[in-house]
Amino acid sequence: AGMTTLLRPAMYDAYHAVRNLGSEGDPSAREQVGVTVAGPVCETADLLCENRPLPRPERRDLLAVGNAGAYGYEMASTYNSRPRPAEVTVDGEILRRRETLADVSRLDAAGDSNRRTDEGDV
Repeated sequence: AGMTTLLRPAMYDAYHAVRNLGSEGDPSAREQVGVTVAGPVCETADLLCENRPLPRPERRDLLAVGNAGAYGYEMASTYNSRPRPAEVTVDGEILRRRETLADVSRLDAAGDSNRRTDEGDV
C-alpha cells in the first residue's frame, strides 16, 4: 500500500491503524518498536505512518492497514502506472478485483485500436 492506494496520509497526515499480522507465529509476542511504513512510489509523501509502535516486523510479515473507509478506493489512482487495489469486505468478500497493468494501459492512445483516425484524433 502507499499513496496510490491510500492517499489520505500523504494529503493531510490522516491516521490509519496498522497491524502486523506476521507470517509465522504470533507477532504480538515480539518487541514493540517504532516503525515507518512507506509505500512503493519514490515520493517523499509516500508514507502511511512514521514511528508507529508495532511488533518488530520481519521479512514476509503482512501489515494490515485499516480504517480506509468510503474514500479509500475513490481516492486511489494509477499514478506512476500503479494498478488500483482490490476492494474487499472485512468478511473477505471481493467487491472489486485488483487492476492489472493491462487495465491501467487499456486507454493509452498507442495501444487503443479504437482510436479515431479523422480530424478528431486525440
